[in-house]
Amino acid sequence: MPHVAYLFLAVAIVSEVIATTALKATEGFTRAWPTLLSVSGYGVAFYCLSRAMEHVPVGVTYAVWAGAGLVLITLLAWAIYGQRPDLAAVVGMALIGAGIAVMGLFSASFAHLLRRPAAALLRHRGPSPRAPGPGDRSRGPGVDSPVSRG
Repeated sequence: MPHVAYLFLAVAIVSEVIATTALKATEGFTRAWPTLLSVSGYGVAFYCLSRAMEHVPVGVTYAVWAGAGLVLITLLAWAIYGQRPDLAAVVGMALIGAGIAVMGLFSASFAHLLRRPAAALLRHRGPSPRAPGPGDRSRGPGVDSPVSRG
């Protein structure tokens, strides 16, 4: 089912990009067709985003949605409205893309989709160290406990 969740995520991204791009054309929600496109696009986007979150962790969903949406909206704003990104914007988007790639390659958060060797290397395989509890008889080597005193 995670593969279907990523399909929902893709539809959410595309719908949100269309809605946000149309938002500028609404001119403050005074133009009917761009307003209808924007509102319905956001509705589809949030529905699909909620469906994606049924199987994909929230952090992963949001990272992919926000990162891909930012890059796609920036490209469409450049193509449609002539809003050319400067060098700092391009570097920032590249860093966001790199961050998502690092999450995908090394984070256990993405392990729900596929087993990745890099993610497995970073996961702790042994038993978790446990602090002594109040019922433990020993406090460790070389430490006298009230029970062992005679």
